[in-house]
Amino acid sequence: MPVENAERSHDKDKSIIVRPETSMNTEGMSWKDIWLGLAEYATDAEEKQRLEKLSYMAESFTGKEQPVQDCEFELLGDGEAFVAELLWPESRVMYFAAENVEGYEAAKGTEWTCFSGADTELSHTGIIAALKAIPHR
Repeated sequence: MPVENAERSHDKDKSIIVRPETSMNTEGMSWKDIWLGLAEYATDAEEKQRLEKLSYMAESFTGKEQPVQDCEFELLGDGEAFVAELLWPESRVMYFAAENVEGYEAAKGTEWTCFSGADTELSHTGIIAALKAIPHR
């Protein structure tokens, strides 16, 4: 990755370097499909239920920034790579699967807002509040 792109990826927050080239773009996917896609791979039954509930609230996410999926990031100066299951670069928000404890623990100490599938209080309202609205196209 060229240095100038790495600098742009973390110029708002000096603690994280995002590697968007490692991720899958979800633009054009419905919010319902995004949440159900994660639910399909959830290994924790309770997380799967929470993700399915998020899919029922898909319309509530309309007009919010779309995430990239399976995005690699690293802590500045650390060099160790982690993966966020969903990452919203403009909103500086990450979602981690319940079993991705290492990635969640690394990111939650930064200025980014982090959500974990292991959180029994996970809800659409908290995620929506953290996401930026996108301009109409």
